[in-house]
Amino acid sequence: SAELQALDVRYAPLEQCLAEADIASLYLPLLPSTRNIINDDTLALMKPNAMLINCGRGGLLDTKAALRALKSRRLASLGMDVFEGEEA
Repeated sequence: SAELQALDVRYAPLEQCLAEADIASLYLPLLPSTRNIINDDTLALMKPNAMLINCGRGGLLDTKAALRALKSRRLASLGMDVFEGEEA
């Protein structure tokens, strides 16, 4: 829309957003196409000082991959309001 263009809002692919973001926050529904959307591959794209926050659904995040990224210092911090296996 013209209003978004005036604010310099632009769409970008997930991979670009993750690579450029200092903080990435998830607010997605859990669908077959979004399950484990954050995994080893997408976490590897993030800056080592980045923060990831999941406020969507637990199944968006591969928890084991996130823990590996934290332990290896490929991800600085993780905030989770939801967990894998949680009932909808």
